[in-house]
Amino acid sequence: GKISVVHNGISPIEAYRRSKPFLDHLVVFLGRMTRQKGPSHFLEIALKVLSQNQNVRFVLAGTGDQLQALMAKSIRLGIADRCHFTGFLGREKIHNLLSMADVYCMPSVSEPFGLSALEAAQFGVPAVISKQSGAAEILTEAETVDAFDTEQMARGILKQLDVDILVKPLPIRDWEDVASDVVALYESLLQRPT
Repeated sequence: GKISVVHNGISPIEAYRRSKPFLDHLVVFLGRMTRQKGPSHFLEIALKVLSQNQNVRFVLAGTGDQLQALMAKSIRLGIADRCHFTGFLGREKIHNLLSMADVYCMPSVSEPFGLSALEAAQFGVPAVISKQSGAAEILTEAETVDAFDTEQMARGILKQLDVDILVKPLPIRDWEDVASDVVALYESLLQRPT
């Protein structure tokens, strides 16, 4: 009979996940760079996370009146090389970012409702969010922490990253190694006299 090949369909999210250009964990802040969104807290949280785990990058996506001050703060804290300020991102780029994210962090000081938290949830990104945000009532799975408790926020992120390590599939190159082993095996079998 005829042999047909069935390719495994990869959802766009999976495709994005696989295209992550580095192995570091990605923690994402999404929103305007204004005081009530808590980006300044996010940098302090980043510092605490990095003191426990250096393989983490922090992305701050958005614009706002605090952007320059936040960049300066990341330099002052000595974590500028681990922080990426993207400026404004369009829908597709945000989705691309969320699909690569390991944790979504929302340290809002006050936020009636965080739409970006819902978007993160759509992409299955574990969230660590402040109790002060409206999203806390809806995202019952998320870790909720007091916005001003950067220590607890950092702990929540580290906890999610640990979980992440346990459930992450094998890196793709492992599959390539397996494939080349299989090819080598076939070749050795084909060369054998029957």
